[in-house]
This record gives sequence, structure tokens and C-alpha cells, in this order.
Amino acid sequence: MSNREAAIKARAHEIWEREGRPDGREQAHWEQATKEIDAMQSVPTSSGIPPDNEEEDGGEAIETLQKRNTRQRKNGVRNSRPA
Repeated sequence: MSNREAAIKARAHEIWEREGRPDGREQAHWEQATKEIDAMQSVPTSSGIPPDNEEEDGGEAIETLQKRNTRQRKNGVRNSRPA
């Protein structure tokens, strides 16, 4: 699995959890995650030059998601979607 696919999978899982873990929405979550990850990868770097290595950029996305998840777990953040 490429770093891009791993980042998409992690983001799709976050979306699924945020929406209350509904059944039958896998494709929609995957498509939304793909759009978000691709948008992140197309944002120019601070130098104005887009990253030329997709795997490195995907790895950064995974690391960012993992750090956010760890922070949320430490702070006791759960699904905040209204019932």
C-alpha cells in the first residue's frame, strides 16, 4: 500500500468515526478522503514549489493524522456528533 493510500485510508476512517460509524458509507468516505488528501498534496510548499515526491507527502499526511488522533485521545475527545 502506498503512503497516499494509507493516508486516504486513515482519513476515511476518521470521517467514518466522525459520522457515528454508519454502515454502507464506505465509498462516500473513501471518495471524500481522496479529495481531501489530494487537495493537501496539491498545496504549494512555503517555497512555492509543489512537492515532487508523492510518497513523502503522503507520509506527512499520515503523520499529521496520527498526531491529531493521539492528541485527541490524550484529551479524551470522542465523537462530538450530536445524537
